[in-house]
Amino acid sequence: MICATGADRAGIEAFLAPQAEYVMFPPNNLLHHGMVGNTILAMTGCNAQIRGMLLRDKEREADMAWVRPEVTLLIWRAREVIWAGLVVAAGGWLIGLGGFVLLPLGAVVGGIGAVLAVTAWRRMRFEQVTAAPGIVELDEAQVGYLGPDAGGFLSLQELVELRLLSLRGRRLWRLKQADGQALLIPVDAKGAERLFDAFANLPGMDTAGLVAALEPQDLPSGAALTLAAQTRVIWRRSGVGVVVR
Repeated sequence: MICATGADRAGIEAFLAPQAEYVMFPPNNLLHHGMVGNTILAMTGCNAQIRGMLLRDKEREADMAWVRPEVTLLIWRAREVIWAGLVVAAGGWLIGLGGFVLLPLGAVVGGIGAVLAVTAWRRMRFEQVTAAPGIVELDEAQVGYLGPDAGGFLSLQELVELRLLSLRGRRLWRLKQADGQALLIPVDAKGAERLFDAFANLPGMDTAGLVAALEPQDLPSGAALTLAAQTRVIWRRSGVGVVVR
């Protein structure tokens, strides 16, 4: 009995056909196996063997795809929180071992993990689902936005004010320089999540307030949308005007 396990996909599909008794293989494939002629006889035992191999492959693929795509995406977004949680767990394990060395070491490791977890949690909440056009670029002390209709670059060292605007149903960051130039960046543009670290390093920035500003806020029923309701000052450099929230 000849079993053509090296056949191409078309040949294997023919093997799986319920009424297939023989399979046509390309001549080059037959030469590869040292066969002469244009046909070979696929016996029933060989057909069953290949069918079993393919069924096992399909079962293996099904086992690997048991995680839903949205769950995979959530795990990916929370990867930093998960790693920080593992650091906290490692610190707790060291504390549990006890001793004059491991006890303080575990406390230090757990404290570091807790700080990392808080930062990672805020960074995850800051990230929005990409829905706006354009892309955000961040290069050391310079932030840029390249959109289809508008864009530009701005120096973070010259930044004096950060606002959150709501304009026509879309939320945007408004970054203003000392010379009066301003840059608008959609909060849900591609790469906007990188702005968290840039904003967090601004002197006096409250990262908890920064993240809370992105939470959806329900307006009272029948309330009119005024400019004050659509604009919120998130941060202003010390010594530049007065912050009114």
